[in-house]
Amino acid sequence: MSIYNMLSIVHSDYDAEADAYAVLDRNLNDPDGEVPDYYSRHIKEKVGLDMVFSAFPALAFGARVDHLRPNDHLPEQSFTILSPRLIFRSRWVTREMITVQYSRYVYQQRLCRTIEPYNPVDPDAGTVSTRVVFTGHPADQRCVQMPSAPRQPEGWGSIAQNGENDDDRGQPVAGGNPNQVRPDLNVIQISAQMWW
Repeated sequence: MSIYNMLSIVHSDYDAEADAYAVLDRNLNDPDGEVPDYYSRHIKEKVGLDMVFSAFPALAFGARVDHLRPNDHLPEQSFTILSPRLIFRSRWVTREMITVQYSRYVYQQRLCRTIEPYNPVDPDAGTVSTRVVFTGHPADQRCVQMPSAPRQPEGWGSIAQNGENDDDRGQPVAGGNPNQVRPDLNVIQISAQMWW
């Protein structure tokens, strides 16, 4: 069994007044207040527990729990990962193993509210909603933030928009929520390792 913790203190020259998303956040949530500064100085933290039980020479059971707080000013971005796993090997002391792991992500808030762009055909466009749209602007930063990713070209296996069907999975798009697809809830990993 192992317990771990990682703590990072971030300090940057981020200017909230120059961030259009921060200004939009203020305008929608507190029009008379100051532009919120969540990023110039904040704390990131990860804490977790990993356990492995070797039941048989060829089989071990494991479980891992991670809790992440990417920004201490935004508790809505926090999430927990629960990961049970099976470890297969040839004998007690070995140089190879195959691991099958399932991870369940539990988000404090999975989606940001968005301002959908004006659309003359859709009378509800331009309103605050939680529908995922590539072209919408985030109404706030209070949700899990997707990591940035490269913009892929249109082509086989990629789609331009997924706003009509939120279950579609397209190419990764840089920029974070809501300009990407929703974060995963369930992940399965199969890995093989060999060492000498």
